[in-house]
Amino acid sequence: MRVRGISPLHEGRRVAGVVRVHRLGPVTQLRLTRTAFGRPLFWVCAHYVDGLLIGTGCAHTAEEFTAALGEFPVAQVVNTHHHEDHAGGNVSVAARVGHTVRIHRAGIDRLRHSDQRLLLYRRVVWGAPAPYDPQPLGEQIVTDHYAFHVIHVPGYSLDQVVLFEERMGWVFSADLYLGERVKYLRRDERLGESLSSLRRVAALPFEWLFCSHSGVVRGGQQALRAKLAYWETVCRLVEALRAAGRSPAQIHREVLGTEGALRWISGGDFAKQHLVDEAMKLVTARRQLDAGAA
Repeated sequence: MRVRGISPLHEGRRVAGVVRVHRLGPVTQLRLTRTAFGRPLFWVCAHYVDGLLIGTGCAHTAEEFTAALGEFPVAQVVNTHHHEDHAGGNVSVAARVGHTVRIHRAGIDRLRHSDQRLLLYRRVVWGAPAPYDPQPLGEQIVTDHYAFHVIHVPGYSLDQVVLFEERMGWVFSADLYLGERVKYLRRDERLGESLSSLRRVAALPFEWLFCSHSGVVRGGQQALRAKLAYWETVCRLVEALRAAGRSPAQIHREVLGTEGALRWISGGDFAKQHLVDEAMKLVTARRQLDAGAA
């Protein structure tokens, strides 16, 4: 199923929202993107299972997304975190389904007072979300046939959670995974917290990982462990090169290569240098801890 429309606000500029619906057993994946001149800008995934909607997409796809939800009996709505590509459709979706969206307590104020001064690339690709008053998530979400453990996984954002269905071996991973060799870090991401979150979830018994950007990953536990191992390797290389007297810029080039297009498109919000800088902070903190223990 594919739902596509051109908003009257953008008519003439050929800007549209696209929703593609894929059914994977009891789970339905809804892939969302804004397009410009027929080209997708950036795909984001929401998921529906047994009355539970995970994610509401962005403001730019809200009209098409709510139209696509017409065939789904939504009983609960959850945001995995407050970022505009996952929570930007809250107002439209809540009005359509008649249920209040829930989010981790750390994200409530972020949704109530949503940032309307987003960086240019974020305004273009996803749009600024309207303020929304959510309810707090508990430690478990129960549907008619499944029970999801809500696991707080800060790092990428302070309020991020994943949903773990132990009996089915499912993890709905929000933005915890993204890929096995992630070289770019968002400016406000905290690597130490992300590593702790990866270790926590990678220790769970699961097979299927439902990523909000990379889609469905079979062998999800191995994939998550691969990302963890890659970042741990990056940290070790950074530590070795720093001990050898390399500068942060030299370390960045030797370990991760030169910056790519994402650095320039995002205005520096995503950059390889952020990953190196965060790794250096961890190295410094560990040295200080070792010196204090000596």
